[in-house]
Amino acid sequence: MSPAGGERGRISAAVLGQLYRGNEAWGLGVVFGASTGCKLPDGLVLAPDAVFEVRSRGQSLEELRGKAAWYLKNGVRLVVLLDPYAHRVEGHQGPERVPLDPELPGFALETRSLFLP
Repeated sequence: MSPAGGERGRISAAVLGQLYRGNEAWGLGVVFGASTGCKLPDGLVLAPDAVFEVRSRGQSLEELRGKAAWYLKNGVRLVVLLDPYAHRVEGHQGPERVPLDPELPGFALETRSLFLP
């Protein structure tokens, strides 16, 4: 895996921070960073409840959607795709908060600070 570029790394850190702070309050489970290896049914070990994917510059939106489909096929209940180049969260055009119920009860991703102007 090649290293994340600056914008992708910044967005990943911002999402991870929001999830970590939320989970401190909810106590729903464990939050892992992007470099954690998870094994899903077709060879991986742990199917997380939610996966957040940030598009890299060299990755097409269709590749990212293909990855999301693979996660869902393997038991992940929620996949959120973030595109720093189009400033969008997959499935939602421009909201400041994306609610992620019921998979992450009470959690809404704050999107206004994710993308630089």
